[in-house]
Amino acid sequence: MKSLSRIFMVLFLSVAMVGVSNAQGSSQESQLEMYKTKLNLTTAQYDAIKKILADAKATRKANETKYASDKNAMMQANKTLRQATDAKVLAQLDEKQKAMYQQLKEEKKAEHMEHKGQGNEANMGAQKIQEKTNELTTKLGLSADQTAKAKAIYSEYLPKIQAIRAQYKSDEATMKSKVQPLRKEMNAKIMSILTDAQKAKLKEMKQENKD
Repeated sequence: MKSLSRIFMVLFLSVAMVGVSNAQGSSQESQLEMYKTKLNLTTAQYDAIKKILADAKATRKANETKYASDKNAMMQANKTLRQATDAKVLAQLDEKQKAMYQQLKEEKKAEHMEHKGQGNEANMGAQKIQEKTNELTTKLGLSADQTAKAKAIYSEYLPKIQAIRAQYKSDEATMKSKVQPLRKEMNAKIMSILTDAQKAKLKEMKQENKD
């Protein structure tokens, strides 16, 4: 059985590595085609840049093996590789193409930062929902069923409130006018899942916060 399990594990890892390799290859081909279209590459330029990107891919793969136990060293090596690859690509381009290449790089960087920001916002939203749920559960002694319902309510409303705050952060009046109705609905739903004693405790907590 152990031998059979090892065989399945080897097959699984092999398939996974092929998948990663295919994805990286596809990404490189897409990048090359984008350069061909956006930069209006000649055949000679296309062939030269194709070789540059292929060499960079091979070096990056070698770095993964060489620095497998040192993530920081791998990141530094790949950073140096990116800089060298950029320099080689730029050497193949005329001045107009160089300007467009730099623009493409900036657009890609901006897109990456936007996606990263969205990921951070999502993580912060999930964290806020969990914090609010934990706080209510601890302070009011919610049952497991009440906790699940409270989390569902916070999950419905807090992301909407967060999105409005981000959209109207420079217009406080509009932001408040849009947030207040949502917060009122959310609080009403929270109150609907509580016992009379818990409602009284929650009102008391809110009053203390005002004071």
